[in-house]
Amino acid sequence: MTSLPQNSTPDLVKLAGVLVRCQPSRRAVVIEQIEAQAGASVEPESSEDALIVIIEETPTTLYLTEQITRIQNIQGVLSAALIYHHNDTAETGNKEMAS
Repeated sequence: MTSLPQNSTPDLVKLAGVLVRCQPSRRAVVIEQIEAQAGASVEPESSEDALIVIIEETPTTLYLTEQITRIQNIQGVLSAALIYHHNDTAETGNKEMAS
């Protein structure tokens, strides 16, 4: 698993959603390689040729861009597109959960 850069900000919650289209025959390998990346997971609701990838705790926009590029370069991936990006402070998130 790839580790996050040291300049990560622990009090800032960062989430990104990426839609990944892949060849159905390479699906298992693509999922394995995506989940080997730090903070990346494939949602179980994904379809045979379209994967919903959640990337958590991206320390910078550049790091997120590089992570999406790594996904695009996996053999069997046809496309990877950022479909959601959200930054929030951990404090705000904790207040919302307590409500």
